[in-house]
Order: sequence, then C-alpha cells, then structure tokens
Amino acid sequence: RIRNLLQSDSRRSDTWEMELVTADGDHVPCEIHYALLPAGTDYRGIVGVIRDVTERKRREEELRQQRARFEEFASVVSHDLRNPLTVAAGRTDHVRSQLAADEDIDRETLVGHLETAGAAHDRMADIIDDLLTLSRRGDVIGETEVTTLAAVTDRAWDSVQADAATLAVVADRSLEADTDRLRQL
Repeated sequence: RIRNLLQSDSRRSDTWEMELVTADGDHVPCEIHYALLPAGTDYRGIVGVIRDVTERKRREEELRQQRARFEEFASVVSHDLRNPLTVAAGRTDHVRSQLAADEDIDRETLVGHLETAGAAHDRMADIIDDLLTLSRRGDVIGETEVTTLAAVTDRAWDSVQADAATLAVVADRSLEADTDRLRQL
C-alpha cells in the first residue's frame, strides 16, 4: 500500500479497514487512515490514525438486516396482492372475451364472475388497509380468536383462482390466531 502511494503522482494518503486484536483478545474493527510525510521525492515515513469503527459496523449490520426484512416483507406483500389481482383479472378477461365474441353469456355466470372479481378487489383493499395500519403502528393487526384450520383454509382458497384444482383439508385443528394474518399465511 505504501509502495502504491509512493508511485502515485496524485495520491498521498489512503484508508482501509482491518480488525485489530486487543491484549484481552477482543476483536475491534478499525479504520486506518495514513499519509506520506512530506519530503519532496524522498520517502521519510508515514503518519496515520487508527479509529475504532465498531459502532459504525453495528449500524451498518443493523441497516443490512432491516433492508433484508423489508425486501422479504415487500416480496410477501407483492405475492399477497398478486393472488387476488390474478383472480380479478382472470374473471374480468373471461367476461370480456365472451362479450367480444358475441357469445351468449348466462346472467348468473356473469354475476358470478363479477362477484368473484369484486371479492378479489375487496381482498386487495383489506390487505392494503392492514399494511397501512401495520406500517403506521408497527404492531400486530387484529385480535386473536379460536378458529379451525379448515375454516381459514376455505376462506383462503376462495381468493385463489384454481378452476382446475381442488383442495381437501385432511386433518383439521382448532387454533387461536389472528384469522386475517393466518389466511394471508
């Protein structure tokens, strides 16, 4: 590093990080800033400052963890919103294609598609409201209550567009939960 400074026409100082070990065996992250002593073209030595950066490293790690949690949260939110959006878009597209093809569409079928799309929109609105509440308060949303796995699963299944699939709850259990959070899970 010193050789690089000596060979450089513009750089007379440098900074790098390293870990120092104290006499007690503690590892301390440090930043070392050093500069060449002015001496014309001759090398006269260096002067430097070593600074403990433990607190900065702790804050950086905390920020990395917060960012990772935020990215995971954003991924979950994206997934939670995409499911009802896909249901609403699918039902709407189906109705549009039937109307565009001048096909006769049964009123009951049309109402069913629109109700499903409307329920999906309502589900997205609920998710957004819950997220806004969570971001403002930062605590748990909703009260817990005793429910069954089958009941929550049936409610969750209603928001999934899976015309070619079926769902069977093989074992049912009672549990105490925030049913909206459990449904999202």
